[in-house]
Amino acid sequence: MPAELIVGAVDTHGDGPTRPFACLGKQRKKAPLLGRAWCTVAMVRVMAMACAPSVATPGREARVAGSAERPSTASKRLLAAAPANPLAFYERVARAVAQGPYRGGVDLEWLLNSALTVVDKQGTVSGQLAENAPTQANGLWKLFPDGTMETTWVIRQGAQWHDGTPFTSDDLVFTTNVVRDREVGVFRDAAFDLIESVEAPDPRTITLKWKSPTISAETMFGHVLAKPMPRHLVEKTFLEDKSKLLQSPYWLTEFVGTGPFRLGDFVQGSHIIMQANPQYVLGRPKIDEIEVRIITDPSTTMSNFLAGTVEISLGYGVSLESALELRDRWRGGTVQMAPDAWVIGFVQHINPNPAVISDVRFKRALMHGLDRQEMVETLQAGLARVADQFLNPNEPDYAAIESRIVRYEYDPRRTAQLIEELGYSRGADGMYRDAVDQRLNLEMRTSEGLDVQLKTTFAAASFWQRIGINTEPMVNPVERSEDREWTATFPGYRIQRSPNTFEELKRYRMVQVPNAENRFVGQNAPGYINQELNDQMRSIS
Repeated sequence: MPAELIVGAVDTHGDGPTRPFACLGKQRKKAPLLGRAWCTVAMVRVMAMACAPSVATPGREARVAGSAERPSTASKRLLAAAPANPLAFYERVARAVAQGPYRGGVDLEWLLNSALTVVDKQGTVSGQLAENAPTQANGLWKLFPDGTMETTWVIRQGAQWHDGTPFTSDDLVFTTNVVRDREVGVFRDAAFDLIESVEAPDPRTITLKWKSPTISAETMFGHVLAKPMPRHLVEKTFLEDKSKLLQSPYWLTEFVGTGPFRLGDFVQGSHIIMQANPQYVLGRPKIDEIEVRIITDPSTTMSNFLAGTVEISLGYGVSLESALELRDRWRGGTVQMAPDAWVIGFVQHINPNPAVISDVRFKRALMHGLDRQEMVETLQAGLARVADQFLNPNEPDYAAIESRIVRYEYDPRRTAQLIEELGYSRGADGMYRDAVDQRLNLEMRTSEGLDVQLKTTFAAASFWQRIGINTEPMVNPVERSEDREWTATFPGYRIQRSPNTFEELKRYRMVQVPNAENRFVGQNAPGYINQELNDQMRSIS
């Protein structure tokens, strides 16, 4: 794993959502309370809302759930809070619009839209809309002597879209065509290049033939790689003008999915109503309605929890400090958090300013200049871990790489040594200057919204200022961050919370570099280019 990318991490593993599918395996044989989503919340309802199990949110901004005030005889209605309007109810589209972390949306998507398969925290893939996940044991995954392979999925009998249209293999063929289309770009993935053909022998069966083996095949048509799209609602826009596909109202206000809940009333900035889907293929949810209130002020969200008028938060709306305060004040509830993401400092690799930023020695110097353990203790109450590498320690694959991790301990003397090796020396003001007496300046950008991003940015700037690097934090309004070109062309460092599963390594492939040619649509935020990593991701995609 190339050090040039990894050493860009500046902070800690934050807390992220315990995926709502974590307990699906045990629920598969009965109609789940929430249609195989939000199993934790469902258990709260069964337990008469007596306590508040929690689900933690990315960036150690806690998501809390439950209500001590609500009696067991309450109507089957769940009150939720979200910190912002969702950008789309389809994750790849939302990420393209946001060009970085986005607040609220993905949690709602899981409730509104299902996939053929889901992956639990142990990495086990199981069927959701599909009867089974393809495996060699069940004959749905076949490897051939010539190095090719094929995977087959069989859709569950009775699966349908929220508007009553049958969900068929034609939708999956259409989805495959969209995600593989280079003009659309935003859905691109290395795995798609390995697809040789797509066949739909009947309305419930789809088979993909692959040019070579790829482990990503098991998550095709899952919640990340190529979640199903409704051909009858999206195809017309796709065929007439692909450039307008992402602007289609389908992705948000006119969304139609296959999930346990369907979109009801939606008033931007106010609320979202999700109603139980009586035709859900896995059984009607036992919660009739979820009202999601858009509450942008964290203190207001806290007040709602304490008053019992909100039972769960969705998205990144409650800071760690607020969660700890709520834990202490909420006598009838419980708040818990679990690590699942990291806060990373993306270094610019395309026309960086100053140019020394892209030198791996300089990045190592910056890492040695951060007391990240102190940051963990002071910013995250000691509840997180220092991020010494990309992969989350909770991931199943972590054990395989742990012994090979290169750690950059806090060592200001090593920082000074590395910077001076690059030709810099301290001036009378204690700040580093180059050979022509120009001060070493470093701009650090972050965006409003996530509390942990802001605090990490200013903490890192303070450490680097102390070691002699003039560091200039810049906090951008959310609206500015939605300017894809401006976001992609940051000059120095960009601090943001980011997923850190093995799957997310694919975003650092060269094809994902945002540039003018692809309208600055791409997930390789730092413009990182490494042929070895690129080839490895292609070979295992």
